[in-house]
Amino acid sequence: MKKMLFWILVLTMCVSIAAEVIAQEPATINVPKVLGWVTTNGLFPAITERLADKNITVVPIESDNMTLREKQLMAAANKTGEIDVYIAWEAFQPLMKDYVEPLDDYLVKAGIDLEEFKNKWYPSVLDQITIDGKICWIPIHVNHQLGYARTDLFTDPKEQENFKAEYGYDMPIPDKTGTIIFKDKEQFVDVAKFFTRDTDNDGEIDIWGYAPPGKWDHGACVFEEILLRSGLEYFDPEGHSMWGPANPENQQVVQDLVQWMQDLVLKDKVVSPGTVGMEMTEVNQLFKEGKAAMSFTWNVDFWGENTKPEVMEAWGDTIPSSWSIDFVNISPEYKGIMSIWGFALNKDSKNKDAAVEFLLAAADSELRKEVHSTVGLPCGNGEVELTEWLVENNYAPGAVVAGIQSVGSFWPISKTPWEETESVRDVCRENLEKLLSGTLSPSEFVKVTGEKIEGIMKDAGHF
Repeated sequence: MKKMLFWILVLTMCVSIAAEVIAQEPATINVPKVLGWVTTNGLFPAITERLADKNITVVPIESDNMTLREKQLMAAANKTGEIDVYIAWEAFQPLMKDYVEPLDDYLVKAGIDLEEFKNKWYPSVLDQITIDGKICWIPIHVNHQLGYARTDLFTDPKEQENFKAEYGYDMPIPDKTGTIIFKDKEQFVDVAKFFTRDTDNDGEIDIWGYAPPGKWDHGACVFEEILLRSGLEYFDPEGHSMWGPANPENQQVVQDLVQWMQDLVLKDKVVSPGTVGMEMTEVNQLFKEGKAAMSFTWNVDFWGENTKPEVMEAWGDTIPSSWSIDFVNISPEYKGIMSIWGFALNKDSKNKDAAVEFLLAAADSELRKEVHSTVGLPCGNGEVELTEWLVENNYAPGAVVAGIQSVGSFWPISKTPWEETESVRDVCRENLEKLLSGTLSPSEFVKVTGEKIEGIMKDAGHF
């Protein structure tokens, strides 16, 4: 009996040792990495170092994002399994839904409480990373457009006194997180008018109240932001233009929103006519030089640059305040544009256990904090805890907390990933520049873009 117990013990130990050896067997996984992008540049060293302790080698497939898109689509269609972890952004993720494997069972197997895991993300982020209620994407980058404001102007007692004397109410000021909340469009325009100034009386504006981009893609992003917050997108479920001949009931909504955008330049004169030559970099340069009281674009990207002491000199050595554009919402439930990137498990991967370890590391809050502390990533990953931590530690502007809760739609915008979306966006890009320069009226913008979008979709055979 004792001999039998001895051999049972020996056998148990052997099985345990064998299991340990199997768990530590070397594995190699191939993971796409965006060439020169700060987010993947920051994450890869931290994740690969952690996985090296588990005998897992990560081989990056490095290329620009559009080339990675085609590589991944080809690999997915061929079911080769050569890529173990996919990377995709919000407009690309729907095209990959048939090629990724849900992670719920893997998370549970790893000892993770599934409901707790889901609750760690903002609801809008969770909506983007799930397919049919199951977690499929691990978000690594969540961005949205937001505004910056010159704190030195908004917190100056004399400026506040003069504003109240002119407009009859208190000027909105930054809260403890540096966030400014505008009640409505009218209040925003009042503030923009107040800060638009010819400081040296030479007949030229030296400080613009507001600086948004008006050029091509980033100008269209502002239009799309307000379009979504008006409850619309480009297409109805059949692919018709949402403000074209098939949907005339929406034409006034679009006309009103582009009228507001045009008025800021031509009527209210709080935006420089040069906006049609500015994308996000030019907008931020104007703000950096102290020539704009407020700006709006993909501003989170500039936080690291804009909080450098030598840059803040133009604003009286103050950290920029920030604001969300949710005051333009026609209805509270409407959401603005979210740009979100994530990793997913290739269902044809031959190294799923190792690939899951990569995904678990990418979802680890503490690892993410280490990366922000080391390289100062400008954007978080959509976790509630991490987003608040970023603001508390000055890695992100205060308005990202409010902003991330008021966005959630695909960018480029469409709940359906229509292949024609980019050519449709070109229609709006071109005509928005004409609108802002005054060569196209708001009603003409609605008619021209609506009919052209309808024509593109009809020629594509959708109806």
